Amino acid sequence: MPTANTFQAKGKRNGFPYCLEKKDVSDFAFVEPLTLDQAMNIWWNIYSLSGSAISTDYEEECPIPNLASKPIDRSCKFAISNSEFTGRTSIKVSTSVAVKMYNGDTEDENNFIGYGLGSSDFISSVHSMVFLQAQSFVGVSELGIASFHKTDDSGTSTLFGTISYSTVTLAGLPFVQMTRQQGTASSVSLSSVELYTYS
Repeated sequence: MPTANTFQAKGKRNGFPYCLEKKDVSDFAFVEPLTLDQAMNIWWNIYSLSGSAISTDYEEECPIPNLASKPIDRSCKFAISNSEFTGRTSIKVSTSVAVKMYNGDTEDENNFIGYGLGSSDFISSVHSMVFLQAQSFVGVSELGIASFHKTDDSGTSTLFGTISYSTVTLAGLPFVQMTRQQGTASSVSLSSVELYTYS
């Protein structure tokens, strides 16, 4: 595990260096709220992951990226991301964007249900905290995690293959995981995320 030096950050007095968007997730199909401590732990301390993105057809396996930015350097940042890729495989790790989630009117604090990580209503390669992809000659494997996803488009089709959603626990925290599998000559997997610890 990587180690960082302890520090104090003033930020916006909400646990983050920016003001948080309020998001109504009352009609979202998948929502996994985080506590403030959990959201802060991921945003400030995410470093890398344990997983793989492999294309058997192209004989490629993606190297694992890490966030070179130390936690103290994030005190003036909105989001930090790093990716590794080969010709047919890619893995992204990001601090993502924290939001406050509400079950209804965002002006009524009684509707507040917790914090989320993700800068879009949908899990995608651009907006997920972690996203892995591997392509084959005739298909693709994808896996992404975030705190919410708006629509339930799970199922199997000729065009997109098989899409499924589940709740996973990474670093002791709950997330929504999206997987898509089309064909059999590529694979992605995610077993854990790595966080900074402090000296």
